[in-house]
Amino acid sequence: MLIGYPGNYGVIVGARGFYRATITVHGIGGHSGGRQAGSQNAILKAARLVQSLAAATLPSPTSTTFPLSPSLTVTRIAGGESFSTIPDRCELKVDMRLTPDFDAAAARDLLRATVNDNDAAHPAAPPTSVRESESWPPYHLPPRAPIVQAMLDAAHTHHKPDIEPVVCGPSNVGNYFAAHGIDATCGFGVTYENLHAPNERIKLNTIQMTSDVYSTAIHSLLASEATPPNA
Repeated sequence: MLIGYPGNYGVIVGARGFYRATITVHGIGGHSGGRQAGSQNAILKAARLVQSLAAATLPSPTSTTFPLSPSLTVTRIAGGESFSTIPDRCELKVDMRLTPDFDAAAARDLLRATVNDNDAAHPAAPPTSVRESESWPPYHLPPRAPIVQAMLDAAHTHHKPDIEPVVCGPSNVGNYFAAHGIDATCGFGVTYENLHAPNERIKLNTIQMTSDVYSTAIHSLLASEATPPNA
């Protein structure tokens, strides 16, 4: 599978995976103007959890072929109803990017350990719940995979002679294919600017080069399939 995502700084042969979860932090509600003891503001409890997650230690890459580090990002926080109500729940969404050194099991363990530590600091409040949403594993094609060689040879011919295989940070459908045993490059395409942003655009003069690269790579792969093993 050859996926033509834009950009031509390299032939992309792998990507970080992801692990996503929704965290519901529970507190004890009350009136913001009341004198009652025992209220536990879920937003404050969630804020401390966010700080702990941001400070979490993630492993450094150990391979030169996959030089990217994992990441952890809190992408949403929502809680509270009105000015006078102490919130009893606050919801977080967490996106963690996976690498060969930090897989879904490691992400799950880190998240649950951090949540448990935060709950232990707030023993009067109900425990936090974690709901896993979705996960795709990281992947990296071997350098000698036929589609990697075909794309590199074609890119050397039509683009740059020193272009190399690289891995990218964002997950993509290539991860999905890899999880099902289907080799996929996940990036070589037109030159672009402002991807997924205002004034997103491409350079029209790179369309022909991109077409030539894929045409040459596909013809090479078809020719190799048609050649008998002992030819």
